[in-house]
Amino acid sequence: MVNFPQSLNHPLKKLLNTAVIIGFGLIIAIWSVRGPADRAAKLDPLDSLKQYIYVEEQREYKNLLPRIALLLGTYKIVVWTLGISMQTLLGTAMSSGFIAIIAIALWTPIDALLNFIGPILFLYGLTKILLSGSQKFQEFVVRVGGKFFGPFGALATRNVKRNPVRNAALVFTVALIVSYGVFSVGSLFAEQDRLERTNLYYVGSDVSASFLAESNMTEIQESVRSFEGVTDLTVEYWLTMTSSRGGVDVKGIDPVTWTDAAFYETSWFSGAVLSDVLSNFTGNKIILSVSLARQLELRVGNSITLRGTDASDLHRMDIVALIGYVSPIEDMMADRVGEFAFSGTYPSYVPSEYLKDTGLEDISTGHLLMKIIPSSNGTLLEEEISAAFPNVVDTDSTTTRAAASQENTFEVGGIRARWVGILFGGVLAVVGTLLIVGLTLKEKEYETTLLGVRGFTRGQTFKVLAGEVLVMVLFSLMLGLLTGFIQLFGDIANVSESTQILVRPQIVLSPLAILGMAGISIAVLISALIPVLMTSRFTEDKVDVLRE
Repeated sequence: MVNFPQSLNHPLKKLLNTAVIIGFGLIIAIWSVRGPADRAAKLDPLDSLKQYIYVEEQREYKNLLPRIALLLGTYKIVVWTLGISMQTLLGTAMSSGFIAIIAIALWTPIDALLNFIGPILFLYGLTKILLSGSQKFQEFVVRVGGKFFGPFGALATRNVKRNPVRNAALVFTVALIVSYGVFSVGSLFAEQDRLERTNLYYVGSDVSASFLAESNMTEIQESVRSFEGVTDLTVEYWLTMTSSRGGVDVKGIDPVTWTDAAFYETSWFSGAVLSDVLSNFTGNKIILSVSLARQLELRVGNSITLRGTDASDLHRMDIVALIGYVSPIEDMMADRVGEFAFSGTYPSYVPSEYLKDTGLEDISTGHLLMKIIPSSNGTLLEEEISAAFPNVVDTDSTTTRAAASQENTFEVGGIRARWVGILFGGVLAVVGTLLIVGLTLKEKEYETTLLGVRGFTRGQTFKVLAGEVLVMVLFSLMLGLLTGFIQLFGDIANVSESTQILVRPQIVLSPLAILGMAGISIAVLISALIPVLMTSRFTEDKVDVLRE
């Protein structure tokens, strides 16, 4: 044993202890890293990943549930598309037998529930069947990935086959996020459009004025024509006639000026082309309300008898067209009109010339409809008309109604709620996609680390992960856009079912609406790539996942 001098004993001991600790640490570090690295270097990447194949227990109910969900979702889409009303069916079933009454009564609450969850069931069933149960679809995804991302895409998209359940969950969640965003944007613009068109419908044009019966509407029309801002105008004569089913709201119009000044939509009319009808709209012709035609089982080409001032004042009118909502299934089943259609209260139109010839114009109320240039103020024009004509009964304009709607708590609250929905949809598109893609890639940490150990650069690892994620996310975008429009269409169908006027909501694809939907999709794509970029980094702490 070597005896160090007492003066050197303490410093040498410290140096020896330090050397032993450093040497032991180096040995442990090399041993802990070299072992997993050697094993990883000897493994074929694709073969090593096979141990992560998720084996799902195949039970009959797991195959049956997605099919039931897809069937119920598809049923609701078909009902919306055909415009079938379960309330109308239930009313019709009252005369169809006891069994039919029970069946429809039991199914009605289920149908009402599907109004809300039908699109989600459709999305779930379609996603589950395509990604979990269709070998051909999985092979298609692999081919698409290989085409757009090259060899890295082929490597990445094999995960669709290896773990379909995980990818199905990713697709379903991201598609649900996209569909909510698309629905939020679409519902806002559809509601704004509906409110604007509803104001136009109630006014009749940009500005309207009602006058006492027996007012000289020709002179009034000529005087108003010189008012500043007025571009087109026409007169409607309103009166109530009587049929065998009660009162009928009738409007007399001049077909030459009415199409220029009045607000109308060609979708309101059926049975004939509106331009052809108005080109020869003279004599005892009538564009009959669909609701009355359903009650009396009348068609275009039939005649209807209406009473005017008294029981002896009869007018036989030839039906040249119908006005009102007609569902697609009602068009296909013309022999069963009204059995499936939504209800509504619609006016009927006759030539104003006929009212004048028969004396009915004397008991009619004249309504002057005015089209103005966009920069004009309709409220100021109302004031001018009220001051110029003492026999005016009432005036109205879209400008006045728009200002009043800003004070309507219900309407303002509905619009604001939709703006909040869009904001939430945008946040959900970013945060939700980050979380779901991040968690999915976290489960693949062993695989991504293995690629780095095998010599993949950060760029190559990014291509593999981007190929895998983007194939799934792009498929999610397609499903989400489809489901979002289905939800929007379903919401419009539900509102239409309870609408009693001619104006019904519609899908609006304005530039702003398209920009909003595109913004949701872009946010999802960017949010999906951020976790890919973070995961593709190969850091030293990732080697820890290979220790096991």
